[in-house]
Amino acid sequence: MDICIFYFSGTGNTWWASNKLEEELTNRGRTVEMHSVEVLSAEKTAELIEDAETIIFGYPSYGSYMPVSMKNFIDNLQKPVKNKDTCIFCTQASFSGDGAWFYHKKLEENGFIVKWAYHFNLPSNLSITISPFPYTDDNVELSKKFKKCEKRVEKAAEDISMGIASYTGNNFGSLLLGLIQRPVYRLIYKTPLKSPYKTIHSKCT
Repeated sequence: MDICIFYFSGTGNTWWASNKLEEELTNRGRTVEMHSVEVLSAEKTAELIEDAETIIFGYPSYGSYMPVSMKNFIDNLQKPVKNKDTCIFCTQASFSGDGAWFYHKKLEENGFIVKWAYHFNLPSNLSITISPFPYTDDNVELSKKFKKCEKRVEKAAEDISMGIASYTGNNFGSLLLGLIQRPVYRLIYKTPLKSPYKTIHSKCT
């Protein structure tokens, strides 16, 4: 196996991006496997990392942060690894600052060599009136966003296949935006705002 993709997906966006990346890398002659971090044992994860030449981590960005599932997965990896070329990508509604870059030091401390970092913009399921990113289920609008993202994934696959290092989110402006957003997200996550909405479980599908 040339490449192993470890991903966490909440609504399906990161799953879609991982599948597309796997497809594009396979089309370029690479052998790829993708695995959800939610179903892997520590032993299986270590085996996959040992067998692969390149490791890819993918997750949705939440307030320039990563989901707890992915953070725990990375923090609990058996270490150190032997200098694995590594890609990090995050999916986002519009911008996350350094969403794919902010945890690179943790990975590098464990022997991963971060050569690529990408942000992929995909549709959001956020449905709040005051949101600057209004929810839409218009297939024409959604198709445009997916098509645009496909081009970015294709470029990422080309970079990875050719071994050309490429980074998104490691400039000063991106780092600053991440530093601003993360504390806010952590505060809301720790003490959620009281919502005026309620879940009617009998109607959930």
